[in-house]
Formats: sequence, structure tokens, C-alpha cells
Amino acid sequence: MHPDAQDQLPVSRAMRTFTDLKGRDEPPLPTWDAPKLGEPAHGFVTRLCWLARRSSVAALLTGHGLGGRDIKPSECLEFAFSFPIREKDALLAATPIVEANRVAFLGQAVRRRQWQISQRRFCPACLAENPYHRVWWDLPAFARCPYHELDIACTDAGGLALPWWSPSFSHSPTGKPLQRFGVPHRTPPVPSLEAYILSRFGIEARAQVPLLDGLPFLGDVLDMVELVGRVALGGASRRRPVVNQTNGFDRARVLRAGYDIVAKGEDALVALLHRVAGERAAGGGGRGKTLFGWIEQAISEEDGEHVPPLRRAMLQVVIERGDFSPATGGEWTNGAAGWVPVPTLARELGLTDERLRRISETLGIHERQFGSARSRYRAFTPDQADFVRTTLSSLLDRTGAAEFLGVSRCTVGAFLSSGELKLFAVIGKDEARDRFRPEDLLAFQSGIMAGTRIISEAPPGFKPLSQVRRTCKTNPAALVAEELQRPDGALRVGDRLGDVLVPDPQARKDMAAARAARWVHPGLSRAAAAKMFGDCEAVIDAFVRAGLLKTLPKAGASSRICPASLNGLRERWAPVSIYKGFLGVALGANVGKCLSSRGVRVLEQALLPRSVAVERASARAVLGIDRDPDDPATGSVIAFETALLQALIPELSWSLAGRSSGLRLRTSKAEIVVLVAADLDQGVVDLILAGGRMDRHVDPVCRVPAPELQDVRGWPALTKRIVAELRQLRSSYKVRTSFPSENRAGPP
Repeated sequence: MHPDAQDQLPVSRAMRTFTDLKGRDEPPLPTWDAPKLGEPAHGFVTRLCWLARRSSVAALLTGHGLGGRDIKPSECLEFAFSFPIREKDALLAATPIVEANRVAFLGQAVRRRQWQISQRRFCPACLAENPYHRVWWDLPAFARCPYHELDIACTDAGGLALPWWSPSFSHSPTGKPLQRFGVPHRTPPVPSLEAYILSRFGIEARAQVPLLDGLPFLGDVLDMVELVGRVALGGASRRRPVVNQTNGFDRARVLRAGYDIVAKGEDALVALLHRVAGERAAGGGGRGKTLFGWIEQAISEEDGEHVPPLRRAMLQVVIERGDFSPATGGEWTNGAAGWVPVPTLARELGLTDERLRRISETLGIHERQFGSARSRYRAFTPDQADFVRTTLSSLLDRTGAAEFLGVSRCTVGAFLSSGELKLFAVIGKDEARDRFRPEDLLAFQSGIMAGTRIISEAPPGFKPLSQVRRTCKTNPAALVAEELQRPDGALRVGDRLGDVLVPDPQARKDMAAARAARWVHPGLSRAAAAKMFGDCEAVIDAFVRAGLLKTLPKAGASSRICPASLNGLRERWAPVSIYKGFLGVALGANVGKCLSSRGVRVLEQALLPRSVAVERASARAVLGIDRDPDDPATGSVIAFETALLQALIPELSWSLAGRSSGLRLRTSKAEIVVLVAADLDQGVVDLILAGGRMDRHVDPVCRVPAPELQDVRGWPALTKRIVAELRQLRSSYKVRTSFPSENRAGPP
């Protein structure tokens, strides 16, 4: 009889007892011992089998009518309670209660998948100190002994797995030793997940880990540590790592990495997620995808109280990084943590959201996104928002850039076209939409000036770049590039780009030939033909479509009009507007229809909303006049206007826009529109600004005294004076580049 038999506890009547085969109502084994600290029933039965020198735990259980194939803690507990032992409460507490989804022991519970007893796991040094099975060894998460800093083993020295039915605590079934002597015992244990598990079981003093202490379910603790460990080792990887399957993700390593982060607190967890998000962004893993990749999917599949702390940490990282998404749209809109969302700053600066995104990418605040990622929720820190405001307020348009560099506006355009000068942004739609940063202009200027040397005076044949204009034959950017290629470098007379000396285009021999070659094209342009006929260019196009006007082979970008064909056409057809004075109709009436209704032959065309021309002979016959209205012999205002148009044919800057109430002339790009009104009674010709990109004037901007209006012989001299005044007007009036009445986006 065992000496502890005198202190045995009564066995519950509901529990089976096991006696020997001879029926003497004695314990099933002749030798037994008291349960030890943390020893479960299946470990206790294994040790009793070892003390009784039995060869197999499975054979022992089978011999007593229990399951010998798969060990069951509940059956082992019934078998153990057949012995007259003390500490039955401790044995009961340490024995796992196995349910479908959870296992509970020592006051804690884990998920069923987090516990196993199919293999015996052990610490060799612990077996050497006290040979018995500890219940925490059945947790795969308990991977390293915190007392001896040895990995928990499940194989003998020969590498063979130790089966559960082996009763020995000193040798494996193959005779290999299991115990390891001489390993120092550390007290208290090394801080680790294993030590924390022991503290949760009450074996050691409670370790303070705030992130884990708030989780009452030990299974949530293990899941959280494992997930954080996977994030620490492979958070930036594209594929989700699997414990004990993915290379480098064995359970012991994953749990150590996870506990190292969790033990340091929430700040360490947030720092880890920051690192993962940064690595994914740097490696392109977050482009078009979520910020945390597989981590979000893994958390969504978790079910436990450890999920909210992880989600809070992820939300904090999202807010601190300003990398919002539809899931955090509320925080983005409300400007959480001081962030300024793109729409808010865009409205403040008068920009579109897309334009502000492009500016932020140019400034390096945000990285360039493509595809669906372009709609990601971007925001600015207060410092970044101030940086954007300051940058936009300092931008220069083309005119400002030209003044900064000391060159003409067209020269800035030449450098842009060559690719040597880069735009910072395009804001708005008017001529001031191109914007430059002063520092970029300064760097561009410094790069060119570095290859020059200064002199006191420009040599013959050279002129400063500030005096050069871009034309179809002169490219200021190319001139500067040629000078920089010279062995002795380019020359300059000052410290700005406009002071760089380039060859004078006017002095180049090939320039005169190039200019002369521009005028050798045969025939007339459409604009010249329109002035010669006395109507707008649309009428000339209508004549060409009708086959009444011949064109010459193309000598450039557009067709040329045959002068002989135009002269013949003028003899038969006349502009419609010159007959308005004979009809007595109101301003704006369709003169062609009125003439046609009286029987005058009028040329019509479907593509033109008004009549094209009037047959001269038919008009004279119906209206009862001897001469055409534009005949100089009549001395009329219409005849003078026709003479003025003939004088304007060589002037490429002016074209005829209409003749509704005087001659309406415009420049080539319609910057200036001038109404020429002749008054025979007062003997003056008024030039009135009637439109274009200039402020309009009701009063004449120029009144030309014209006593020659009464004498046809003085018209040639008068038309020359008016042409000269138009040239002066074209060169002296500055074109307006902004439109205050229009709501155009631009910097503050």
C-alpha cells in the first residue's frame, strides 16, 4: 500500500473505479504517487505506468476497459481517481476538459486547434529535474521552456517522434535518452510568451502585458500573438504566410516575434503597422490595393476579442499616414488628427481635386497613382497644406517667368517647346495658365549661365537674348544651345538669362533668303482674297466650293487663290452688303433675301447661312442704277471702303471680319477688332475698338482727319495714312490676358 493511502480522498459515486482482476477491491496498480504541479490526468496515468514498469500506456488502459488507441483525458481522470491519492482537486484542475471547439484547464481556455496530446512534448531539462508531464506542454504555442531556454521537443535524440503511449520519462521506446542534465534553472523565468502563459495558469507571478491582460480568453491571446508575429515577419509580402508551411514561419519563430511586439505595448504595434504600410507603399504592394494587404483579410476572418485592438491600431496608422479609404471616409471628411482632405484644400485654393492631386505629386507629398488607385482618399498634414499654399502663391505665369529670366514671353515658350524648361503646373484655361516655380527658373538659369563667361560689351553680329524674338525661322532656345556648344563657351553681358549673347538673326545671310522665300508662293491667301473681293473668308470658301473660283496647287499649309480667277469673278459678282443702302432695310436684315425678292439674281449656298454674292448686272437693272456701289467714280463711302481694303491686302496682320456697318477688321488671332467708320460730311475716319481681348471703347480711339474723302484722287494718300494708324494701333495696345468676369481656377 502506498504511504499516501491513509490520506486518500473519497471518490465520487458517479465516477467509475478500477480494481485488479482478482476482485480484491485494491487499486489497479501496486505503486502510485501524488499528482504534481500542473500534471494532468493523462500525464499522471503515464507516470503511474512508468512507476509500475509497464511497457505501454495503451496496453494498460485497454486492459482496464478504456480506450487504448487514442488517449482521452476524461478516462484517464476516472482511472486516476481509483487511486487513494491526495491533491485530487489539483489533478482535476490540470486535466483538460475537451469540448467541440474549446479546451479548458487551470482556469484558462483555448481553442480546440490550439491544443493536442497525440504527441508527447517535453523539456529535456525539466524531465531531468522532475520527471513528469506538464499540461502546458500540450499547447503547440508553448514552444520554448522559459526556465531552461530550451525548445520543447517531441522527438528523442535520434529524431524519432515520442508516442503518447510510451510511459518512460527517461528514455524513448528506442532507448534514446530524453532527459538533459546540467542546464541552469532560471528563476524567475525568461520573459516570453511561455512565461506569460504560465502566469495566466497561476504557476508564476502575473506578467503585466496590457494588450493581452484585457483578453479573458487565452485562445484570443494566442491568436493575437500569432497574427502579430506573422505581420512582423511577413506583413509586406504579397501572399499571406502560413505558420509551419511558409518558409521561415515556423510557429516558435512567429510567436517569439509576435510577443516581442505585443509585450512592448500599443505603441510598438502601431510602429510595426507603420513599417509594414511604408514597406508596402515603397514596394508598390499597396498600389490599387488596400494599405495593409493580406492583414485586413486575415483580421476579418478572426473572431475574438483580440480583433478590436488590432483594428484600432490599424485605424490609427491610417489616420497618422493620411492614407484613407472608403472604410475611413468619415475620418477623412472630418479631417481627423488635423488632416486636411483634398476637397477642402482644393476649394480653398480654387482648384479642382484632380489638379491639386497632380500638384501634390509634383511636390513629392503624395506618390503618383494609376488606375483605380487614383480615387484614393488623400489628405494633407497642416504643414503640407501650408507648403502647398505657399508654393502656389509664389508661382509665376509665362509673363512673370519672362520677367524673372529677363527674356521675352515667346522665348520662354521656345525653351518649353525644346524641353529644357519644365512647367510646374497648369492652372486655369487662360493665357496665364502655365505656372512656374521661381526656384525651378533659377535652377534653369543657373544651369545655362554655368557654361558662359561674362564680357563688357557685345561683339559685332551678336545681341542679348532679351532682344531676340521667336519666329518661324528663329528659335532662341536653339541659338542658346548652339552657343553653349562652342569650345570657348557662350558669352554674356550680365547675370540674367536675357544677357546671354546669341548671333543676331537679322545679320545672318540665310535669314534674308529665308524671309524672301516666304513670299514667293504664287496666288493669294484666303485672307488677301477676302479683302480683294470685299467680304469675309467664308464667302471665298463658298466660291471655291461652287467652282467659281480657282485655286493653285498647295505651296504650304493652305491653298492659294488664283488672282486672275478672282478678278474675273469680281467683274460679275459683288458683295451682298454693299447694296444695303439702296433697300432702306433695318440694320441686321438679310440683304440677299431682300434683293432676291425684288428679282435680283443672288448666289446662295447651303453651307453658308446668308447669301454669298449678288450679280452686278442684275442688281443694276433691277435697282435702276448706272454704276455699282463700290465703283470709285461714285465717290461713296462704300467705294472708299473698297479702296481701303485693296490697300490692306499686303497687311498680313489685319483681315476682314464683316461690313455690316463699316469695315470690321481684326488681327490674325482676333486679339483686336476695329471698326473703321468714314464720315463724308465731317471729313473724318474713326477707328473704334469693337471687340477682341481688349477693353472696348465707345469713343474712337483714333480719329483720322480726312478732307480727301471728297476727292477720289486723294484716296491713295488717305488709305496709306489709315493703314499706318492701324499698324500703330496694333503695336501700341497691350492685349488683356485675364478675364475678371470669368470664373477660372487659379492659385490664391
